[in-house]
Amino acid sequence: MSGRDRYHREVQDPSYHDRRRFTPERPFLRAPPPPSLLEDLQIQEAEIRRLLSDNHRLADDRVLLERELGAAKEELHRLNLMVSDLRAEQDLQAREFSEKRHKLEGDIRAMESYKKEASQLRGEAQKLSEIKRELSGDVQILRKDLVKLQSDNKQIPRLRAEVEDLQKELMHAR
Repeated sequence: MSGRDRYHREVQDPSYHDRRRFTPERPFLRAPPPPSLLEDLQIQEAEIRRLLSDNHRLADDRVLLERELGAAKEELHRLNLMVSDLRAEQDLQAREFSEKRHKLEGDIRAMESYKKEASQLRGEAQKLSEIKRELSGDVQILRKDLVKLQSDNKQIPRLRAEVEDLQKELMHAR
């Protein structure tokens, strides 16, 4: 650190000459480069330009891909939200269908007991229908008997009159 802001002694002295006896102000002259070296430099320069162009194109492609990636991530997030909403709705519908199914199964069990009861009632109705037919036959017989008895009842006053006449004759004959 002690050598900070200090120059080498030979650089500070303007009268200093280097070993080849050139003064520091005088530039070293070089010969022009050979044509093959110039061609190599031109080829390298063209290659550098091509690489720069490729680099710019790749940078632009990278920016576009990052934008597309961001849009794809947003779309994926939106789709994930939609999927979760659809799953929630599907779960809700599944629960509703399950509840309806249990209710319908209960209704079916109740209907089976109603079926048994209806079957018993049909049997009883058939029995009652048979009893009704029997009673209808009995009523027909009773009506015939009633008609016969009514006709017999109509003859009772005549028969009484005859009995009285016979009693009177019997009384007369005695």
